[in-house]
Amino acid sequence: MALLPLTAAASSGAAPRSNALGTSFTAKGYRLVSRGTTSVVATTKGANSETSIAPQEAAKIAADSRSEFSPKSPAAPSTPRLATPVAAALPIQGAGQATGFNALGHIDQRLANGGNQFSKEPPDTQLCAGPGMLIEGVNTAFAVYQTDGTMLAVQDVNSFFGVPAEFNRTTGNVGPSTGDVKCYFDRDLQRWFLTTFLFDDGDVGYDGVVGSATGRYNIGIAVSTSADPFAAWHTYLLDGTNDGANGTPSHAGCPCLPDQPLIGADRYGFYVSTNEFGPWPPTASTTFNGSNVYAISKAALAAGTASSYSAFELPALGTDLAYSIQPAMSPGRDSMRGGNGGTEFFMSSGDFNGAGDNKVFTWAMTNTSSLDWATPSLSLSAAAVPSITYEMPFDATQRKGGNTPLRDCLIADCLGFGASPEPYPTIQTNDDRMQQTYYAGGYLWSALNTAVTVNGSTRNGIAWFKVDPNLTASGRLSASMAGQGYVAVANNDVYFPAIAVTGQGKAVMSFTMSGNGYFPSAAYVKLAPALNRVNVLARGVDAQDGFSGSLVFGGDGATRWGDYSGASVYGDTVYFASEWISGGPRTLLANWNTFVGQLRV
Repeated sequence: MALLPLTAAASSGAAPRSNALGTSFTAKGYRLVSRGTTSVVATTKGANSETSIAPQEAAKIAADSRSEFSPKSPAAPSTPRLATPVAAALPIQGAGQATGFNALGHIDQRLANGGNQFSKEPPDTQLCAGPGMLIEGVNTAFAVYQTDGTMLAVQDVNSFFGVPAEFNRTTGNVGPSTGDVKCYFDRDLQRWFLTTFLFDDGDVGYDGVVGSATGRYNIGIAVSTSADPFAAWHTYLLDGTNDGANGTPSHAGCPCLPDQPLIGADRYGFYVSTNEFGPWPPTASTTFNGSNVYAISKAALAAGTASSYSAFELPALGTDLAYSIQPAMSPGRDSMRGGNGGTEFFMSSGDFNGAGDNKVFTWAMTNTSSLDWATPSLSLSAAAVPSITYEMPFDATQRKGGNTPLRDCLIADCLGFGASPEPYPTIQTNDDRMQQTYYAGGYLWSALNTAVTVNGSTRNGIAWFKVDPNLTASGRLSASMAGQGYVAVANNDVYFPAIAVTGQGKAVMSFTMSGNGYFPSAAYVKLAPALNRVNVLARGVDAQDGFSGSLVFGGDGATRWGDYSGASVYGDTVYFASEWISGGPRTLLANWNTFVGQLRV
């Protein structure tokens, strides 16, 4: 899910700023609700026997098609679109030194929990690495692996959080909505963290009673009680409805939806940021309000005693509206900044209205050690950093001639929706919001999708950034660009990057690649110590052929691919998950897969 359109009554496109903005925000405290404990249990796999679509499924697909789309061609940006940046083409080579394995696919997610799941696209893959184990999340399911690729369990998110199934295919009841799974392993505490949106908006509520749904829009947070992911987990609800009820802040235009929760951590705190849309359920007046940043004591979460959170509400940067503020992760405590009473860094894009930009934003939350106090005292500030130009990407292409049984089915009206002239699928690359952020060796690393001109042709590329943040003793933030560049290849598109960095400052970035010669494939580059080639770890076997771009379901021929990829570090090994098409078993409605790679650096 996620990636709602970013439209609001705010303008962007101001001239590039130098570093410090002199802007700070004050946190307020609100209530966090404990939901007890849970555990990872492999759920029963349903039968892959779908030959038709239930009315509830059709309604869900149509609703998702209306609300989740790429604002890739924004209407009338407030300033003229910047010139498309020119990027050099990198050579494409084999897998290099990385190894990996085919991981979760749509068939695994759809058939989890006895098959009582909706079809979801895109997968939104996320990965975290701990001692000898990996957790990968996609949409409404996650898997636990040994690092050699042995799958130990697949579980749906709903049953993990103790709520009814997303879609009970026997009764037809629709349960709470989940998705946008994120995970993180904290080496300091030796604990796993897992989050999801958890909206009480179905026919049945959290308690399983028909008609009991409250319509509240929560973020679910689970924290393990040990380094063993099969031990007990503490679970919590952070209510992002923000209408003043249930101990939430009262924001204008709410009840609101907390879209695309993003996570990070420092020595003391665990952080979640969301994009807020209101009012919700959507009306003609629903707009994007801005971002919220939530901070919670990491130790209290791990102990099962967390009962409150601190919130920074709707931060804005002059005429720029803040969005998709990415909290930083780190490879370990030694890489986390302990100064200024504890510091968590964030990064975000500056291109709100789709005209392109040549600056990125760095954020610093200071005095995070106070999260362990009864009344935390936190400060959040921002700085703009001049950067290379980036701009909204376009739909990616894929190699022609692949098998598209769903497309063929819809053209032939095999599902009874009417014959539809379905085009050969392209792939949405969404927009140029900031992706996963890592802080290591004193630097912040992140990347985003961008259109580029490579060998005289417009393609989709990636802009990456290495930022050097600086905080004075008084907490004044400034930042400078320590490294940046583009990743682009001739005649192909690269998109949805995820960067992870070791404690020694060695950075690896994973992504998907497709184009004239490639079906969607899992690829990566080494950003540090040197960037010199694109490695294809898993070459796509067939065409992307999913329901989200189908005309009959309200799409435009461009399928949803993902809002992000995932990467993680444990020791001297970088693990990363990207989307691809394996050509293996599929369901009626989708054939996406993920691939997990690992590279000892």
